[in-house]
Amino acid sequence: MFQFLLRRLFLILFILFTISLLIFAVTEILPGDAAQMILGQQATPETLAALRTRLGLDQPAYLRYLQWIGGVLRGDWGESLVMDLPVGPILAQRLRNSLTLGLLALLFGTPLGILGGVIAGLNRGRWVDRSITIFTIFTVSFPSFVTAIFLIILLASWLRWLPASSLIPPDANLWASARYLVLPVLTLVLGLLAQITLHTRNSLIEVLRSDYLRRAVSKGMPKRVVIVRHALRNALIP
Repeated sequence: MFQFLLRRLFLILFILFTISLLIFAVTEILPGDAAQMILGQQATPETLAALRTRLGLDQPAYLRYLQWIGGVLRGDWGESLVMDLPVGPILAQRLRNSLTLGLLALLFGTPLGILGGVIAGLNRGRWVDRSITIFTIFTVSFPSFVTAIFLIILLASWLRWLPASSLIPPDANLWASARYLVLPVLTLVLGLLAQITLHTRNSLIEVLRSDYLRRAVSKGMPKRVVIVRHALRNALIP
């Protein structure tokens, strides 16, 4: 498990590095820069050159990227060239919102996905298994933004049960804030639930076919104990 988590950590860091490099390259390729955005189209070449020098945009691209990477490793995220604000507080605010949605999705999606996978795996081939499998495959087949649009149309536009916007008003109380989170959290939960359900179902079916579980049942061990202590534990290993 530790090696699996370590590999995942290195993979996440590699993906973040690759994304940052691609975004930096795209901003260099596209016409215009931060100085042009700040001063507008009417700015003179002299004022643009002066601002580029002040912002460090006159330096080579690779040098600016290395300086940014070095600052990130030191905990200095720099300043937003467009907003003229430190990136740290801006990122913290956005990250707090994303973490809130992600943690809520994990809190609800993980146990529901495991439960659905166990029910489907223990009832392999029956109508319960087929219903759960069809639902999960149908859910996984659509991107999350398509699911979000469908939920907005159904729950916000047609039924009017929930607000379509996820922007929480500053004066909203706890209940009102929760109502604004339902749609985005539900979108994430459905995608996570479907993946965990399929993984748990397939893994549980494979484990139940193993010889050591058959021997445990043949020796008189209760089926419930075999499923909980052995089958489910091995099925949940990534």
